[in-house]
Order: sequence, then structure tokens, then C-alpha cells
Amino acid sequence: MAACVACGEHNPDTARFCQRCGRPIADAAPLEVRKTVTVLFCDVAGWTALGDRSDPETTRRVIARYFEEMQEIVVTHGGTVEKFKGDEVMAVFGVPIVHEDDALRAVRAGMAMQRRLAVLNGELEARWSVGLVCRIGINTGEVVAGDPGAGQSFVTGDTVNLAKRLEQAAAPGTILIGTATYPLVKDAVKVGPRERFGAKGKREPVSRFRLDDVDDTAAGYARRLDAPLIGRRDELARLRSVVDEAFGEPHCAILTLLGPAGIGKSRLARELSTVVDADVVTGRCLSYGTGITFWPLVELLHELGGIEAVAAELADLEDGAVVAERIRGATVGGDEVASDEVFWGVRRLLEHRAARRPLLVCLEDLHWAEPTMLDLVEYLAAFADGPIVLLCIGRPELVELRPGFASAQTIELTQLSAGETGELVDALGVEDERLRARIAAASEGNPLFAEQLAVMVAESEPTHDKELPLPASIQALLAARLDALDPGERRTLERAAVIGKEFWQPAVADLSLEADRAAVASRLLALVRKGLVTPSPSRLPGGDAFRFRHALIREATYAGIPKLVRAELHEHFARWLEDRPAQGFGVQDEIVGYHLEQAFRARVELAPADASVGGLREEAGRRLGAAARRAIAREDAPAGAGLLARAVELLSEGDPERLELRRTLTSTLWELGAVERAGAEALGLCAEATAHGDRASEAHARLELAEHRLYTADPEAVRSAAMTAIGVFDDEGDERELAYAWRRLASAERRAGRFGASEHAAREALRHASAAGDRREESRAVDALCNSLLYGPTRVEDALAECKQLLAGDRVSPSMQANVLSTVAGLETMRGDFEGARRAYGEAAHLFQELGLRMPLAGLTQIGVPMELLAGDPEAAEQEARRGLEIMESAGLGSIQGPLVAESLLAQGRREEAELALGELGDDAPQLPPWQVKWRAVRARLDIAAGRPESAVALAEEAVAIAGATDDPTMRAEALVALAEALTAAARLEEAATAAGQARAAFESKGHVTGLRRLIPAVAS
Repeated sequence: MAACVACGEHNPDTARFCQRCGRPIADAAPLEVRKTVTVLFCDVAGWTALGDRSDPETTRRVIARYFEEMQEIVVTHGGTVEKFKGDEVMAVFGVPIVHEDDALRAVRAGMAMQRRLAVLNGELEARWSVGLVCRIGINTGEVVAGDPGAGQSFVTGDTVNLAKRLEQAAAPGTILIGTATYPLVKDAVKVGPRERFGAKGKREPVSRFRLDDVDDTAAGYARRLDAPLIGRRDELARLRSVVDEAFGEPHCAILTLLGPAGIGKSRLARELSTVVDADVVTGRCLSYGTGITFWPLVELLHELGGIEAVAAELADLEDGAVVAERIRGATVGGDEVASDEVFWGVRRLLEHRAARRPLLVCLEDLHWAEPTMLDLVEYLAAFADGPIVLLCIGRPELVELRPGFASAQTIELTQLSAGETGELVDALGVEDERLRARIAAASEGNPLFAEQLAVMVAESEPTHDKELPLPASIQALLAARLDALDPGERRTLERAAVIGKEFWQPAVADLSLEADRAAVASRLLALVRKGLVTPSPSRLPGGDAFRFRHALIREATYAGIPKLVRAELHEHFARWLEDRPAQGFGVQDEIVGYHLEQAFRARVELAPADASVGGLREEAGRRLGAAARRAIAREDAPAGAGLLARAVELLSEGDPERLELRRTLTSTLWELGAVERAGAEALGLCAEATAHGDRASEAHARLELAEHRLYTADPEAVRSAAMTAIGVFDDEGDERELAYAWRRLASAERRAGRFGASEHAAREALRHASAAGDRREESRAVDALCNSLLYGPTRVEDALAECKQLLAGDRVSPSMQANVLSTVAGLETMRGDFEGARRAYGEAAHLFQELGLRMPLAGLTQIGVPMELLAGDPEAAEQEARRGLEIMESAGLGSIQGPLVAESLLAQGRREEAELALGELGDDAPQLPPWQVKWRAVRARLDIAAGRPESAVALAEEAVAIAGATDDPTMRAEALVALAEALTAAARLEEAATAAGQARAAFESKGHVTGLRRLIPAVAS
């Protein structure tokens, strides 16, 4: 009995709909499947005019003859004629069974239709004085196909509509293919230039290619056999050893090389052929076609120079003429020859060749071989003499077809290691470092997958914040592999795919048809043998665990599940998890929330008005919100941001929990460097909070927006927004938000150069954060406090003592530790301990990188640049400045880092580069005293180097005036040093000495030992 997951009613296993509530039963075999197919439409041009001038009986006979020929072509190429309508043929390649080369079969069928019609027209003209011209459209994509077991193989979807539009747009006698089809056939076709046309029902123009020719034997997408062989040294050495040993024997030997598609079998065989001391010939089996039984022999003969060359070579044999004739009959359309006679002829040919030199025969894609061809291989192994090795190359299913091949010498290729995969991706020429890492991770050690992902990246340039889509070539290959499974194994694998890449046998059984449950264990073992899944350590007491051999196998399996079934299974699994909270399934809220989210999304895509959608949406949102809070609490900001965004999207607008989560999301995005997204989120939060009368959220959003504009706006705007927010949060009694507002106030005061006021605000923020028990806000408040200690009037030794006290606390989180260590690095620099400074700096950088906090990492470089300059290493300073520049530029704030880059370049004597890096001081320049002072100081030094001392003096005087309005002794001292240098260059030595003395006093007030040693110009002494 199959239980309905909606109402619990038990129905017969054969029932597809619940007898109680009428809803589909997820456990029942689906009425339909989702799959990627290629659709071909063929239409006779000018058919209406032909009907007008022909007798209806003639018309009927002509079209019947035409359909007969077209159907034969479709069937020959492995397609299914879905319908004949009027003069139109619609064929589908991929129903009922998907083949990995369905797109290639379709374009070959289309070209064969055109060629056959040219021949057929001779007959039609002679008999009925009629000639036909057809036009064809071909498109590939996802469809929903009816259950072939129920006689419902028809397909629906936009893929069908677009194929029809392509056919309508084709000129008579031509074939148009869609852009989804082209990548699957590109290496076997010749096409015209890419064009665009307006298609009925499409908002945007549609791209197309005109198909000019098709190679009948080439693969649709060529392998990169030119890429270096990576990670196969041991396998190559073993292959060579076995081959060399076999050549020492007097009889033919079989060596089997197995592995899944794309694992590198052909590449390894090619490498073997270059290192063995033997003649090497290669033959490849085709996946379909007529007369392909002995196609590998055709290719072998071609490599040997052709049948005539072989016949001449065999002439010195007593029976050479007979051997040649029998091979000719099997390969080039001569007289029909019995299989046993062909076998004997091939054996005699190979023995003759091996008598002169050892012979290695590589038989590729042997899993596609016809039974007769496999019989030939076994015959040769049993009867052929001489140093002959048959290298049988195929997928694991080869040994299912012929178990005897497994008893021979067998080498099975496995996935490349992570390091080897990375090396391969580098060799494929992907320049972007982050994309290389993503390709390596997604391909999981399969060279073909890496190649196709690299091609896809080169053609589509996917964004960094989205998962890499599954390339159509890989999808087709995996879909064909899945379609070949036993239906019960396929159902079991689909249940596993719903659970995830890792899954548990009891969970799969619970999701399965009641009649299937007893077989789940044996089916999973069968799937292990077929290389689709593999055992995995189990966290579930009393149940085995497995994982998909490759994430893309799971993705392809999942893609084939109808959405309604997905929805039911995801929700079912979520409830299964809820019943097992203490059995080690990780973060329960995140996993349950994910499955409820997927159930909601599948349902809403199918039926937005479904009553169950709303409840699923809210429940999923709250679960993901709880998971997000945990991620933020454990300082996993990247995961937290993703969970927050998903939860916010799911929860209803105006929901207090949604507004609270949006607050956290805005600040988290900012820390991660997603400044544009953070600003957009803050704008959205402000509008939503205002519309729903949430004063606290509105105040938070307005303060966040002001903070985001702080680098280019007056800090007083942030100060005003912060004071307003403090009043609102004080009325609410919200300690956490008070901590946030005081911290923002500290930031505004700091950027205005009022470090004493900033320190006071930071201590208030820390007090409220501690009262709220919010470790994240405590860490941020400590950061604000430490910045004030570093740049404010507090002496170096006193500031260091407080930093050490903060690090010794019992609530020190990794981010707090990084924040304090950043300040320690700056303070140690000031007192001249560069070893200690670099050690603290390195630890802080490592922590920020581990936490994924890009903006704090960029801020850290503003400590690292002066640290390295003062330590006398301007090259290291430039490296740090550019690291910060990269992050700031990605956030749209590159101008912040310009003066630091310029300063490090100027210290190396690279004046022209420094000029370019510094840029111009425009109206949109950051209105922040530290930036304004640094810019003028660097500009003044460039003017000194260019021989413009008076201009340098004017700039330095402006810097001194700006710095003098702050309580930052280091800023004042550095501005005065720049002035002293400019005055010295202008020969105003007395004034220079005065400025230098004032700088010395400022450094001494801070306890800035390094400044006293390194930055006071010689004139000051």
C-alpha cells in the first residue's frame, strides 16, 4: 500500500491519485518525467499550393510516401515520430530513452531527410509530376514527457514551441538549429553565422544557426586530447608493464581499460601508444547506425592504408587473397560474408602484421559494440597467435555485457585528486582564479566535466555568486546513463537525489514506494556496482549511508523528477528529519528549512494558488532564519548571508521576523564586501519598515544607508542618523540595537577625526552589546574601540595594555581577536617592534580571510601599508595596498585606497605610476580627514620630486590645517613632516625646522617611537 503524504490515506500500490483527497501520490510511479530532448519539426514548403493543383488522391499518396521515408530516417537515428499532421513531421530524440548524442542524431536525421527527399523527388516527379521541398527546425531543451509505459510519450514545453518556430523561420530546403543544440554538435557540423529572428510568443529575438553539413562519424563535441596527461603516471606505468609482458607471450592477450565517461580512458590510451615498442592501430565503436557491426574494422583498415593497401600487403600469403576478400566483404560493402569467415580473416590479418612487429589494437567505446563485434574480440583472444594485445576500452557496463572481459587484465580509472584536478583546470586556460577553483570543485576529478565546464565558462562567463550550471553535454551524457537503469533502481536513485549528495538508506526506504522498500538495500548496492553511488560513513544509528559518486550525477537525477513529485518528497523528507532531531543530522533548522523551501518552490511554480504553498513558505522562512542566526553567531558570515537572503525572500513582507533578519543581512553583506547589494537591501528595508510602521527597523535602515555613504559624504550625516536611532532604540529598550547605533556613532566620530568622542561612543556600544549578550556586536564594538585607541590621543603603551586585556577576556571570538590584533599590529609598528607587528598582522589577516570578511580585510591593509613603509619594505607595502585596492574596487570604493598605492609606489621611486594611482582630487573625493590629509601629503611629495616646491608647501599647509582640527597625533605629525619636507625643498629652512619640531612633539605625545626615528627630516636635527 502507498501512503498519501498529504492526508495519510493508504492506497493500492498501483494508484496514482489518492482515493481520499485526490492528490497525486508521491510514492506512485510518475505519470510523467522531466528530461532534456531534441525536437525536430519538418514541414513541406508550399504544401497548400501543391494541394490546390493536385488531385486529393494524388496528394494523399504523395504525402504517405513522404512520411514513410521520413519515418524510416527518424527511426534509424533512434528518434520517435510523435505525430504526422498535414504535411508536418514532429520527431523527438530522447523519448522513450535518452541517448547522450540525441542532439547529434537529430541533426544527422535532419540532413538525411533533406538528402533522401532529393532522391525521393525523382520518384515523385516520374510518377505524379510532383516535387517536394522541406524546411526543418531543431531545438534542444527540457520537456515534460508522458509515461511511455502508459502509451503517453508525447512531450510538452517551450522547447517544442521553439523548434516549431525555427522550422517556420527556415527557408525552403534549409535546416535551422537552436543555440541550445549547437554546443552539443559543434564539432560535427558546419553552420552559417549566428543570426537572430523574432519568434511568435517570444519577448526577445531568438538566436539560430543554419545547418550546412554534418559529419556522419564525428563526435558532437571533441575531447581535448592535446591537454597534458595529469595524474595517470601509475596507471600508464601499469598499462605499459602489462602490454610489454603480453608481447613476450606467443598468443593474443586482452587488456581491459574501464572507467565512466570522460574519466580519461582515450587520453591514457593515446599516451600509451607513444611509449610502447609496437605498431598501434585504433578502431572506435559507434553508438548507433546501420552497418556499424564492424565499424571498428573500417577504422583499423583506414589506419593501415585502406583495403587495397592491405590486400597488396597480404599478397605474399598463400591465402592472402581470401583473407582480403573476407575483410572487404565485412567493411566496404562487398559480398556478404558469414561472421565466422570474417573472424578468420581478421585473425589472419592481425597475425600477419604481428609477425613483423608487436601489434597493439585499441578498441574504443567497446560498450557500444554490437554482440558480433564482442564475439570477434573473444574469438581473437582465444585463437590468434603472435604478440598481439587487444586494449578493450569502455565504460563499466562493458563487463555487464561480457563478464568475461573482467577476468582479463583490467585497469579501472578513478577520479583525479583535488590537486590533479586543479592542475588540469589550469592547463585548460581558465584565467580567473575563482572560476578555476569553482570548475575544479564542480568537476570532482572528471577530466571531461572539467573541459566542458571550462568551455561553458569561456562562452557564457557565469557570475561568481551563482552555482555553475550543468553543461548540456554533461547533462546529456548523464541522462543517458540514468535512462539505462532498471526502473526500480532509477526510482531509488531519485529518492536519494531528493535527500542530497549524501543520503541514508532508511531515509530512501521511507520515501520509497511501499512495494520498493524491501529492495532498497539491494538496489543501492547495485548502484554502487554501477559507479553511481558509493558507501559513506554513517551518522545514523542502525542505517548505512551513501553518497553520489559525483555531484553532477545527483544533479542530473534530480532534474528528471517531476516537480510535483519533488515537492511531495521534499516535504516528506523534512517531516522524516523532524522526527529524528537527536540522530546527528547536523544543523536541523538549515536542513529541514532547505527541504521545505524546495517543496514550496516546486509547488508555487506549478500552482501558485495551492493552499499548502503559504504554510510551507512561512515555515521554511522561519527555519532558515533560525539557521541564519546560528551561522552568524558562529561567525560564518558567508553562510549566514545566504541563509538570511533566502529567509527574507520567503517570509511575508512586514513580518517582524523578516524585518529583523533584513537588518542583519544589510550589515553582513557590507562586511563581505557586497556593498551594492548591501545598499539595495538597506533601501528595501527602509521602505518596508516605513510602510509597516516599524520605527526601529526604519531607524536602523536609515542609519545603515548613511553609513554606506560615509566614505563620500559628510560624517555629520551619519552622526545625526545615529543620534536619532539611539533615541528610538532607547525608547524601545533594545540593547542590541543601541549597541549598533552607538557603534555607528563611533564610526562617524572616528572618520571626522574626533577620536576621543569615538572612544566614548565605542565604550557605550560595548556596554550595550554586553548587556544584550550579543557576541557579534561586542566584537564590532571592540573594533571601534581599538581604532580609537590606535589613532586617538591614547599613548601607545596604554593602548597596547588595553588590547592585551581585551584579548585575555573570556568572550573573545575569532572576529574580535582579529580586530584587536589589527590594532596591536599598528601599535607595535609605532613602538618599533616590526617582528611583533607583522606577526599580529598576519594572524589578523588569516582570521579575516577564514571568516570571509572582505571589508575588514581591506581596512586591515590601511595598517599594513604604513607598517611596511616604516619597516623599509615599500614593495611589501605596495602588495598590501593593492590587495586592499582590489577589494575596494569590487565594492565601488577604489578611490579610498589610491593614496596608499601611490605612497608605496613613490617610496620605490616610481613617480609616474604614483601619479596615475593618486588621481585627481575632485568633488566626489572622500570627505574624510585621514584621506584628505594623506592625499595632500603624497601630492606634495610628488610636487617636490617634480621640482615644484611652492605647490608642495601649499598642499602640505592644507594637510596640516585639516589634521589640526582632529585629535589624531599621528595624522598631525605626518602632515607636519610633509610640510617640513616641502619647506626644506623651498629653501625655507627655519620654517621647516619649526614644522619638524611640531611633528616631533606630536609623535612624542603618542609615544610613536618609529615616527621619531624615521620620519623627522634631517633639517629637524
